[in-house]
Amino acid sequence: MHHVPLTVNPVRLAVRLIMGLWLGTAVLFTACRFDPVVGLPPGPDGGPGCGNGVLDQDEECDGTNLGGQTCQSLGYASGTLSCTSACAFARSNCIDVCGDGVATGIEECDGSDLKKITCADYGFYQGTLRCGDTCLFDATDCTGKCGDKIKNGPEQCDETDLGHQTCQDFAYYGGTLLCDDTCHVNLSRCKGTCGDLVCDDTHNETLATCPQDCGWTAISAGSLHTCALRRDQSVWCWGLGASGQLGNNSTASSDVPVPVQLPRDKAIAIATGDNHSCAVLDDGTAWCWGAGSLGQLGQGHWDSSMVPVQVSTLTGADSIAAGANHSCAVLHDQKIMCWGDATAGQLGNGNNAKSNVPVQVSGLSGVVSVSCGGNHTCAVKANYEAWCWGSDTNGQLGDGGTGLQNFPVQVVHQQIATTSAIAGGQLHTCAIDGGGLAWCWGFNDAGQLGDDSYTQTNVPTQVDTTGSFTTISAGMKHSCGIKNDNTVWCWGQGAFGQLGTGDSSNHPTPVQVSNMTQSVSVTSGGYHSCAIRTDGTAWCWGANGNDQLGIGDSDHTNQTTPQQVQSP
Repeated sequence: MHHVPLTVNPVRLAVRLIMGLWLGTAVLFTACRFDPVVGLPPGPDGGPGCGNGVLDQDEECDGTNLGGQTCQSLGYASGTLSCTSACAFARSNCIDVCGDGVATGIEECDGSDLKKITCADYGFYQGTLRCGDTCLFDATDCTGKCGDKIKNGPEQCDETDLGHQTCQDFAYYGGTLLCDDTCHVNLSRCKGTCGDLVCDDTHNETLATCPQDCGWTAISAGSLHTCALRRDQSVWCWGLGASGQLGNNSTASSDVPVPVQLPRDKAIAIATGDNHSCAVLDDGTAWCWGAGSLGQLGQGHWDSSMVPVQVSTLTGADSIAAGANHSCAVLHDQKIMCWGDATAGQLGNGNNAKSNVPVQVSGLSGVVSVSCGGNHTCAVKANYEAWCWGSDTNGQLGDGGTGLQNFPVQVVHQQIATTSAIAGGQLHTCAIDGGGLAWCWGFNDAGQLGDDSYTQTNVPTQVDTTGSFTTISAGMKHSCGIKNDNTVWCWGQGAFGQLGTGDSSNHPTPVQVSNMTQSVSVTSGGYHSCAIRTDGTAWCWGANGNDQLGIGDSDHTNQTTPQQVQSP
């Protein structure tokens, strides 16, 4: 192959090179100047060019050099401004443009776009919320707000503006009405109202006008007197008062309820015996009054008292019971303490010595309730066992024997597997089992066992009736209970009208007491009975020779149907 030598004119070549360099430079400069996307790296001498960190002509920015500009200075609400490699602002991280009519990001609003926020969202009751020039809410036209000292809108009050309201407008008798921070009335300094558990006769509160304060909640029938507990936790008694058993510092009888002079009206339980009465206060102390010659008041001596005296050394009492001449209480720790007559072993401490201070029943724990009969005592344990002690002359202990027991003995459980409630009468006992069936045992000369016979038994026998019982009680020679439909039923001796059927006949099976529906409590006394209805009224029937019915009958007439106890 032959190579043909290239012949070049040196002068022409030089001209072309010079022209080419000039043209090329012009193109490059033009590209850098008018096309910032392309850019031109600086020369070795640090000359002009995009990327040298110096703002040149037509560059918005260069690297980190933003010329003092920010997202906000460019009309955005916030964000971080940066620079592209082409020396132009990178606005992708800037947020919102206030005034574009779209509220986004940290803008509260933008033009008419309020994000559905109204004056109500700012606690105002009315007005028009607007958007300011800086895309922040303007509540100038919103009106009415809790804390502005003007009662308006749904406010009950606003600071000192109570809207001319007083405590009386809220059914209080007096006091100072206040306003809280939420513009609701504060009744804490208002005084006296129906429903405050104070039966206030100075403001005409009575059982009829305010049963929630003046209604009866518990009742106990003794031999010839009766005591009841009112909703305001005061205790009232009526009937025979010869031994001071009414507790009103008198030995006079009363045919209407009289207030017991307890140290304070905070009773939670009451009980009545032959000639004495007892109560437990909400601080766990026990107080008794009336006959005390056998120690039944428990105050450490043998004196009687016309006013309540505190049972010595006894604290932590939950409930109380009273027999003929002895008393017992169940404590917080589910043990039993008894005091008074013990000739039949009814104190359950292993001997027959009377005691004027409480003694602990031996070997019995886990007790939930206690009931005192004439000269015997019975209790129910948390495991539903029934235990009795004391006189058993007529089989009233239910253990299958008839001997005196000064220690607790278990009621024969082949007949009554579980016991939920128990009640001691004069010479008999009744109980309710876990299924609501009623059982009785002991003396039965008047049909008080309710098994359609007059034969006594030393083991439980089922009461002959249909339906189930929720409450049961035992008196001198009769028994009563409340069935699960809140009706009252009684059986046994009726000579004094104590069965409440309208006649004076004995009934060896339960008969329904006249007009006693919606009943919640029942008690059987010597020869009378009483019950409380759901409306807080108390009703009694039977013997009234000593005003034990509390109906204000000065003629002392026996009643064969329930009569309402007079309201104090």
